[in-house]
Amino acid sequence: MQVPVRFVSEALGAEVGWNSKSKQVTVQMGEDTTVLTMGKKAYTVNGQTKQMDTVAQQKQNRTFVPLRFVSEALGAKVIWHKDLYSVEILTGLAAVQEDSKEKIRRKHPQLNPPNILWIHWDVREE
Repeated sequence: MQVPVRFVSEALGAEVGWNSKSKQVTVQMGEDTTVLTMGKKAYTVNGQTKQMDTVAQQKQNRTFVPLRFVSEALGAKVIWHKDLYSVEILTGLAAVQEDSKEKIRRKHPQLNPPNILWIHWDVREE
């Protein structure tokens, strides 16, 4: 699913810049910088080169990128709900908790129904 990079990035709290000479988009969030070039699958996150499964495209003066790419580059967790044809984007603590659930699912596949029970233990001093 391709989405406008500025819309999603700014919704997640990032700043977006455009360099028309190099045809590059820069997404800045905190100390993290993501740079992508129109028509290229390669992009960088803090100088480290990575690959998208498709290229960034320009349509009607807007830059479109895969939703998963821009969200995950900004530290979010993306979940595709195939039965609902919808995407869920988790940020902050919700993204961390989802990653923990994924680790449990991989370690204990028998606990892998569509809605896994998530148990949280809280240790308190009395």
